[in-house]
Amino acid sequence: MVEIEHKIANENGGHVRPVGALVHEASKFKSEIVLNGINARKLMAIMSLGLKKNQEVKIIIDGPDEEKARMAIEKILVNHF
Repeated sequence: MVEIEHKIANENGGHVRPVGALVHEASKFKSEIVLNGINARKLMAIMSLGLKKNQEVKIIIDGPDEEKARMAIEKILVNHF
């Protein structure tokens, strides 16, 4: 199990493009990926969190390909969030 903590830097917070990119990337892995208690493969569920700029998010990744998933998810967070 790996954990990622990230502070949202995007002025628009967690709007549909970054969340869509996250969901798309999370769907590529076998590991369970959870963002603030929500399945990272569920676009509308993550959108319902109403993520804002400067908000801290916590992602937990657990499974057989968690290291690859961590690297990919961190890249999405840095480039989109």
